[in-house]
Amino acid sequence: MTTSSLSTDANTLRLQGEVTFNTLTGLIAQLEKKLTCEMLELDCNEVTKADSSTIALLLYALQLAHQNKSTLKIIAVTDAIKKLLKLYALEELLSTKELPSVH
Repeated sequence: MTTSSLSTDANTLRLQGEVTFNTLTGLIAQLEKKLTCEMLELDCNEVTKADSSTIALLLYALQLAHQNKSTLKIIAVTDAIKKLLKLYALEELLSTKELPSVH
């Protein structure tokens, strides 16, 4: 069984565990409930397994933040996530440490 979760700490949303196709639906539901206008950072340091679903989740988080009229920074990205961003030619999104909103 794969485990994953989103937890909140002040203005930070922490992504934890395996972020894969098998856990994506549950993480999206958690994200929709927990991402608020006050959220400023999405910490990916505790992601233990990542696939293309991870990138989809990050982009969706940015879209939700944009809809909430807030700015979301993706921080503490693991090497696995960096490799996926490079694979999809999205690594420049992390160069400023703040990802632009997705429309």
